[in-house]
Amino acid sequence: MKYGPEKSIYWIILIALALSFLGLRYLRYSAYVLPLVAIFWAILSGAFRFNLNRQNIPFLFLLIMSLPTVLDYDINAVKKIIFIAVYTSVFLFIDFSRVRLNLLFFSGILVFLLFYQILVFGSSYGSGLSLEYSFIESRSSYESTLAFPLAIIGLYYFLTQKWALALIHFIVVVLALKRIAIIAFLLIVIVWIIPKSIRKIFLNPYVVTVSIALLTWVSIAFAYGYFDRLIISLFDKSANELSQGRQELWFQLLRGINYSFQDFIVYGEGIGQSITVLQSKWGLKNILTHNDILSLFVEIGLLAMIIFVFLINNQRSLEERGMAVFITILFLTDNVLIYQHVMLVYLLVQSQLANKNGTNRDTE
Repeated sequence: MKYGPEKSIYWIILIALALSFLGLRYLRYSAYVLPLVAIFWAILSGAFRFNLNRQNIPFLFLLIMSLPTVLDYDINAVKKIIFIAVYTSVFLFIDFSRVRLNLLFFSGILVFLLFYQILVFGSSYGSGLSLEYSFIESRSSYESTLAFPLAIIGLYYFLTQKWALALIHFIVVVLALKRIAIIAFLLIVIVWIIPKSIRKIFLNPYVVTVSIALLTWVSIAFAYGYFDRLIISLFDKSANELSQGRQELWFQLLRGINYSFQDFIVYGEGIGQSITVLQSKWGLKNILTHNDILSLFVEIGLLAMIIFVFLINNQRSLEERGMAVFITILFLTDNVLIYQHVMLVYLLVQSQLANKNGTNRDTE
């Protein structure tokens, strides 16, 4: 295929994300104009059409489930809906699986931004000129959320058997230290080296969905302190220390909603309400749950959360399923659903896996 609207939008995405990470106030939200650019460019090029496939349907479902909350005029609901709508709408109007993209150049820009941020702005654990590193304490002079998109691209290279590129990306991810990204990456690698028949079981969307439902219960039990003694005996640290404050955060969220399991089977508190509850409890403007799955359970209820998880993992090829399991694991301990630099890269990579396997051809 010749150079078309898909590749043009791809470069615009790359530029917008790069600008948003330069630390300039008025460029910080440059990624949020992408839907308008995508629609305009698609109309101008004659490529405008709705692109429904297995990669973007889960997020469209999530947006539909979020719409009733808009009537409450809650700022956190509006913000979360906008965050999800940005990357969803881009992929709703542009089908990137029709073209092959230069992901290596994209990852090169991400690595540049990683070191640019650390050298110019520093990190919570140093200036970046000297290395402070502890996996258990989640401390690194180079810590950055850019570890997430770099891990996604690195996993793409692993799944497409480009071992050297995968290893290089993994080393950078270890340096940027997002523990869940490292753990999720290694879990997919382990699943990939076991016999294919067993691999299919682990990547089965029904198995993954049931596992996530169980891990949601584990997160709640963790918040209530059921694993405190075990964690102290294994790591000589409290559960709250080991989780970087997540235990107390989740406990306050559950306490704030007067949690009772049966009340959240069908309905939730409304999209964005997990943040509203935490803000009222902690008195902080900028606070996140650091658990997308638990947030969705609280906000849209167990049933809708399960459907969402199933839709994400119900991909055709094993490579796409492996990538879907990876992002689902990230959802368990972080807020990547609202990160454009994570979700845009995830959907781009899934589109490239679909391109490689031809899995979207019958949906066009």
